[in-house]
Amino acid sequence: MLQQVFTQLVNYVSIFWLAVLITPEDFGKVALVVVLVGVFESINGFGVSQLIIRDNITEPKIISTYFWFVFFLSIGLTLICLASGTLYSLIFSLENPDEFDLLIVVSAISLVINGVNSVFNALYSRDLNFKSPSQYFVLSLFIGNVFAIWAGYMGLGFWALIIKNIFPVALLCICFLFTGHYKIHFYFNKVLIQNTWSFTSHFTYFNALNFLIRNLDYIVIGKFFDLATVGQYSIAYKIMIFPMKNITSRIQAVLYPLLTKMKDDLKKVERTYTVIVSGIGYITFPLAVLIASLAFMWVPLFFNIEKYDKLIILVQILSVVGAVQAITSPVMSLYLLSGKTRVLFYMGLVTALINGIGFLIGGMSRDIYQFAFIYAAVQLVISIPLSNYIPFRLMDFDFMRFLKRIFIPFVASVGSYFIVIYFLPLITIPLYLKIVLLGGIGLISYLLILLIISGTKLLDQVKQIKSMIIQK
Repeated sequence: MLQQVFTQLVNYVSIFWLAVLITPEDFGKVALVVVLVGVFESINGFGVSQLIIRDNITEPKIISTYFWFVFFLSIGLTLICLASGTLYSLIFSLENPDEFDLLIVVSAISLVINGVNSVFNALYSRDLNFKSPSQYFVLSLFIGNVFAIWAGYMGLGFWALIIKNIFPVALLCICFLFTGHYKIHFYFNKVLIQNTWSFTSHFTYFNALNFLIRNLDYIVIGKFFDLATVGQYSIAYKIMIFPMKNITSRIQAVLYPLLTKMKDDLKKVERTYTVIVSGIGYITFPLAVLIASLAFMWVPLFFNIEKYDKLIILVQILSVVGAVQAITSPVMSLYLLSGKTRVLFYMGLVTALINGIGFLIGGMSRDIYQFAFIYAAVQLVISIPLSNYIPFRLMDFDFMRFLKRIFIPFVASVGSYFIVIYFLPLITIPLYLKIVLLGGIGLISYLLILLIISGTKLLDQVKQIKSMIIQK
């Protein structure tokens, strides 16, 4: 928990601080670069990490084979990324395309670094050892963000954001390589890679599709809007995604290895998954509501509204996206557990098509608010019923029970929102105190509504999550 709070604090401080030092256009450039590198990052590793965890692989020769496969694959992906950079830059109307190409060259280095990190992360997750990588991550994150803020003060502009993205993962890689917890040998077995193709290929294809689904919005905005708009959209998205991602990423890191340990008891898998994912909703739904409902007060405290004039409304709209993605992301664990990665890929195609149509309609409107609203509406309508229903059917789980679980925090969050809105005009105190007081009112009203709806079941939920995750 302390790690999550620290990570959240560091990310927010660095974003708010850098927003003072650099321009929205700088954020926009880097956001577009991150999309291209991210497409190749989604292929990086080729599902090897999930395979190590699922099959509980401990044989040193097999692990070494997978490591070298991922290492050389990441080098190949880096070269392809560099070759495609010029073509990618032609999509956008850029004043300085050479500068954009240079950003791609530097950012692509992270592909090799993250490829190495993915194997070590898988080994720690396989052993349910989350303490060591968490410590490395916190140290790397802090040092990397300090350097990024220093670069912003030195007037390096968008390079400060590149440092923020690359330094933490590079330092994490150094920690993994030199701590000596896991040894990698010079051994490679080509037959082993061929035998794992059926599992890893469809999973990798889905990863690429899923990344495009969640980041196609940046490409469309970059095509139809200016870089300053891309930058503000990027910041709004980060503000909403940081808390959701930090909560869900650590839970997911535990969830999949945990489910693999009980895969012979599907009833236990269903109960564990439902409790944990609905527990995510209990945290992220009210968090999204508070961030959105108070955005018009806290955003001007940290951002120059003349430069970031669209940020408040974008944060409010994208809060829906953050909340929905928080409870749909873990569904990948069910696909991996069932081995139905082909179905996972086909589901990715369907959602990619629906999202793509929505993005194009929003982009052609030339209205960034309308674009964000369409995105949020599509996520709300298709993500929960479509993304969750299919894997529940594959595993023969009770989907309605799951919906009832997540409906409770949803109702309580909506209720707390209206209570906060009701008290807004009635409180006339200094702004800082008003934000704190309204936040407290929102939190208390949320908990009271939860108690009214679910009673003692809420305490049982907390106890179940604690026994399933924390003790593990």
